[in-house]
Order: sequence, then C-alpha cells, then structure tokens
Amino acid sequence: MQREHALYRRQQYQLPGQVARLTGVPVAHAAHVGKIRCNIPIAPGIVWETEMIGESLICDYEGPILARLSLEDGEGHVAADVKLDTPKPIDPISDQYWIFNVTSMTYLGWHAANLHGSLSYQLRHRLGRFPWQSLASHDLPNIVKPDL
Repeated sequence: MQREHALYRRQQYQLPGQVARLTGVPVAHAAHVGKIRCNIPIAPGIVWETEMIGESLICDYEGPILARLSLEDGEGHVAADVKLDTPKPIDPISDQYWIFNVTSMTYLGWHAANLHGSLSYQLRHRLGRFPWQSLASHDLPNIVKPDL
C-alpha cells in the first residue's frame, strides 16, 4: 500500500498540469486534505484509515504550476493570476479511461467498488430503502434534458 500511496501522490501532483495541457486552458484543482477513517462499503465492519492527499494546484494552460498547496502544507487556499483565452490543447487525448496509467490493484479496486455499488443500489432500490422513494413522485428520470 505504501508504494500505491507514493504513486498516487506523484500522480496528484502531476494531474492538474496534464489536464491543462490536454484541454489547453488553465486549471484550478482543489483536493481534500487530511487523515480519514471510514468503513469499507464492500466489507462492512472493516475500517480503512488513510489520508486525503490534498495536492491543490493552479496551472497555466501549458501545465506549469503557478500556485501549490501540498498535504504537508495542511488546509488553506491558493490563488494565481491566469490568462483566459481560446483553448490551445498541447497534448493529444488518449483513448483510455484514466489520464495516467493505474496499477493492477487500483484497477481491481475501482471495478470491485463499482460492481458493489451498482448491486447495492439495485437491491436497495428494489426494496424501497431510499428515503426519496416514499415521496409522491419517486421515480427519477434516467436523463434530465437541458432547457435550451
């Protein structure tokens, strides 16, 4: 897990600059910071302790960091002057789900959590366990069309 955590920290540091280069616009990326303790949804009763990496950054459209607040800096905010202009993407967008490569452990964890969440939602919905299901109109549409 230490190896994974170190990788996530590097990726968190690099991600805003990567997004800026892919989209061609300045990026302000605010992330949660601090230690957390929570139950693992897929394994009730098992507690997971970790830390939110907390790398908050502002980058210009080419990717260089203009302002940064790291995990070690703690809570706070960053600000920087950026130039708003027509987007000028620098890097091509790859045909993959994640911007960066993920480890096998991340890939398996992501898909296991999504499967668990989907099955849990379907079961709870069928059993009427969501508070909103008791409202007069409880069947929410799958798509909400924009008013244009």
